[in-house]
Amino acid sequence: MRHAVVPNQPFGKLTAVRPADPSPSGHRQWEFVCECGNPKTARVAHVVAGRIVSCGCHHALRTRETNRERTGIRPGAVYARLTAVREVAPVDGQSVWLWDCECGARVEVGAQKVKTGHAKSCGCLRRDASRARRLRHGHTSGHDATKEYRAWSGMKRRCLDPTNHAYADYGGRGITVCDRWQGADGFAHFLADLGPAPTPNHTLERVDNDGPYSPENCVWLPQAKQTSNRRNNVRIEYAGRTLTAAEWARETGLKETTIRGRLAIGWEPARTLTTPMSTRADRVEQPPRRRLYRIYCGIKTRCGNPKAASFARYGARGITVCERWRESFEAFVADVGLPPSPAHSLDRVDNDRGYEPGNVRWATRTEQSNNQRNNVNLTHGGRTMSLTAWAREVGLSRIALAGRLARGWAVDRALTTPAVAKTKPTAGVVVPAVGR
Repeated sequence: MRHAVVPNQPFGKLTAVRPADPSPSGHRQWEFVCECGNPKTARVAHVVAGRIVSCGCHHALRTRETNRERTGIRPGAVYARLTAVREVAPVDGQSVWLWDCECGARVEVGAQKVKTGHAKSCGCLRRDASRARRLRHGHTSGHDATKEYRAWSGMKRRCLDPTNHAYADYGGRGITVCDRWQGADGFAHFLADLGPAPTPNHTLERVDNDGPYSPENCVWLPQAKQTSNRRNNVRIEYAGRTLTAAEWARETGLKETTIRGRLAIGWEPARTLTTPMSTRADRVEQPPRRRLYRIYCGIKTRCGNPKAASFARYGARGITVCERWRESFEAFVADVGLPPSPAHSLDRVDNDRGYEPGNVRWATRTEQSNNQRNNVNLTHGGRTMSLTAWAREVGLSRIALAGRLARGWAVDRALTTPAVAKTKPTAGVVVPAVGR
């Protein structure tokens, strides 16, 4: 029996579009479009008989409804860290749902795995559990350590690590860390003894600067108070009160460097603290004591401050300033004296040793240039001098002498061969032309 089908005729979820080519077995077929938007080519007899009612989505829907009834999952249902959103396409006939995890991720997981408890999160639960097993105190979690952990770690490095730039001022002079604050549980004990820092401006401070890091000798102090408890502080007595240079600076409105500089050139405390900033007296009384103070600050900076531009050639190479000079500018002045002239600068006799009594001298620029580490020293006639000094003595330029040595000349020949004078053509002299 030939079934009559016309365009736009509905059959369940399908709507007829146009006739299609017959099936391989010769049966009549039409093209249909499903309510879900998918096209479908099917035998007319099967569509009219109701054996085909959709492109296949109707069967998938019935399967999902059956699975939903079997699993009992509804949108919004919560299982451990997962919240059901909607059902998605099944996998191997198994119901699969889209879930929102508590961590913010979305994941597709089989309904049966969630119902049975085999899946409780997007995977974050396992990561968190692993992190919790490894966690000791939580002060180094993430990218940055807490202020307390940095204070504890820095304290140990300064006292126990000889390669630390501050070791000479701590471990090198006998400052230790108590046993309770060392070892695997050292930080936990440190935190239990001192507690967290009250504010971000508080830092770890020793009550006795010559004592160890221990519970009875350490406190959290504001930065301003800690600077008043340093060993190298300059304490100034004036008007019946004794304060540090930093405290007097805050009280008088002067700069701390100005106060220290005035004292360094011999000013009395009263004059230092009562003379306003930028006076002519400050500018006139520069040499020689103030220049010596700048030299003193310079050697401490390049030997002890890793951020200094010249630290790589001094502090990083093991060049240090002796403790006597680090502690007192006056001790430095007493040992080295004032520079003989503005042309003299401080020079180390042995360039591989530090700044200490017996290894420094006042030298002219020429003397200092002859004592540099990268100097080329030449021996001739039983005397050894730098290349620059020999060039000056024999009347050659330094470049000419270095060039002779670079070309393989012997030292004796390089030093004894006089320089060849370069002659220029005399004006007005006609050079005869060469015949062609």
